[in-house]
Amino acid sequence: MKCFAMTLFIFLVSSLPVFSQQATTPAAGPAGPEKPVRVFLKGGRSLDVIVTATSATEIQYKMPGLNTEAQLPFDQIESISWHPPEEWIGAMDFLNKGDLENAINLFTAVITAPPEKTKYPAPGNFKTRARRKLLDAWHARQNGKAIAEQLEKLEPEIHLLPVAERILPTVFHAWAAVAKEDWGGVLALALAEKAEGHTSSTAELAYLEGLALRAGGDEDGARLAFTRAYMFEAASNHAIAKLAVEASISGDDDPDLVPKAHFYATLFGNGTLWEDASEAAQEALKVDINEGRAALGEQEAQPASTDFNDPEKKAKRLESLEKN
Repeated sequence: MKCFAMTLFIFLVSSLPVFSQQATTPAAGPAGPEKPVRVFLKGGRSLDVIVTATSATEIQYKMPGLNTEAQLPFDQIESISWHPPEEWIGAMDFLNKGDLENAINLFTAVITAPPEKTKYPAPGNFKTRARRKLLDAWHARQNGKAIAEQLEKLEPEIHLLPVAERILPTVFHAWAAVAKEDWGGVLALALAEKAEGHTSSTAELAYLEGLALRAGGDEDGARLAFTRAYMFEAASNHAIAKLAVEASISGDDDPDLVPKAHFYATLFGNGTLWEDASEAAQEALKVDINEGRAALGEQEAQPASTDFNDPEKKAKRLESLEKN
């Protein structure tokens, strides 16, 4: 039986890429319970092994049921499905529930945890994955500065993430560009997304494009971009739509000031505008919505909610915006 087991082990090892025959330096601290993890190899194959130690360049492992150990360099590994630490499980639970404050705190705790807990710098480690998840949390808060900081730390080791987590949404880079006041970068990212026909973050990029256009002095272009943002996602992305409507109400020279003020108050403000809204916006809210529509040249004034959500009129507005 022992002879058979050894023969089986030799067969399994010989079928893998060439391994380093030098012993790894064990990671600091205990190796943990002997539970198999799945190792995804470059080339598409995978195997379940028990990792007994890690170093800066390789893992030391054995096959389940066998005692003989071997080494496998990181450069032959695509990723490893490690068993998660408690902090990671808690952080993911908070993130999925929308409790961003606690999620951010726990992901930060994962990043600062010792290597034997996070498996850093092995492929699939939880320190690198926590940096990726922090991007989601800071994005949900529209915090461009924090996104920019995390991107700088993540990008040098993005190859350590599981394959499915390596592609970052363009909107992350756009928020980072806004934080750095790289307005040309924002416009280039928005233009590239339009050219490629991506729609997953259309409204958000339109909002950021509006900020860039306003910073460059193109107020008319900015208003159009902000309008695209809240027209596309007034229902599905409440936070961005709210920011876009607020940004679009920029001064008393806006011909759509009255309907915009009423739209914001109805949809987002429970009848009021935001705290530091301009005096012109506050006065616009006092104007009867029908008077505002008459001033815009509409022949028949309708209630704001009915008019804005009318499918035929909404389709015409969207068609007009897309042409621009």
